[in-house]
Amino acid sequence: MIPEDTEILLTHTPARHIRDETRKRVRAGCGVLARRLKELESCRLHVFGHIHEARGVEIGEGYKIHVNAAIGSTMGGRPVVVDLLNNLEDDSA
Repeated sequence: MIPEDTEILLTHTPARHIRDETRKRVRAGCGVLARRLKELESCRLHVFGHIHEARGVEIGEGYKIHVNAAIGSTMGGRPVVVDLLNNLEDDSA
């Protein structure tokens, strides 16, 4: 039920295979969400949490930025900063 024109998506849980690996090496992300993200061409940023040990940022297919912003001790409590203006794909904004 995520609208086609979504540019920034906030969810509680990650998509499958995107910063979703637990300490026990289990992929805990949502497969349905992963499929939907591939369909959302205008989505530039997906922010989520839930899997604390997979905290961090990754750039995915189509230069979508995925941020697991869960609180984690590995980054010393520092925030994740994302610059959408200077995205790798579109520097004309």
